[in-house]
Amino acid sequence: MKLKILIVLMVVILFGSGILHSEIKWRYIDSMQVKRNFCQALLINDSLILVMGGIDYENNTITSTCEIINVNTEKVEYAPSMREFRSEFKALLTKDSNVVVIGGLLNSGQAASSIE
Repeated sequence: MKLKILIVLMVVILFGSGILHSEIKWRYIDSMQVKRNFCQALLINDSLILVMGGIDYENNTITSTCEIINVNTEKVEYAPSMREFRSEFKALLTKDSNVVVIGGLLNSGQAASSIE
């Protein structure tokens, strides 16, 4: 009985708050400089997204390049590159806004143990 009440309460809260009814509007933003696959993206603040590494689709190589997407200006610019060429890695944003990247796959095909 408690589970049913909890589920009903959650649905009422979600519907009542507009979370499930919010209107999503998609818009086109400038293209990235590098066509990437298996990259990571982090929301840095309300308007900036950092995109890192991955596989450069054009050259079929792992890349260390990074780009900043500014949602407000709808522009994409290069950011400083990582030290290692990485794909399929994890990235975290710390409370003091530092970016930490962990592991992944290197250009050599080996798994990375490095952290930067």
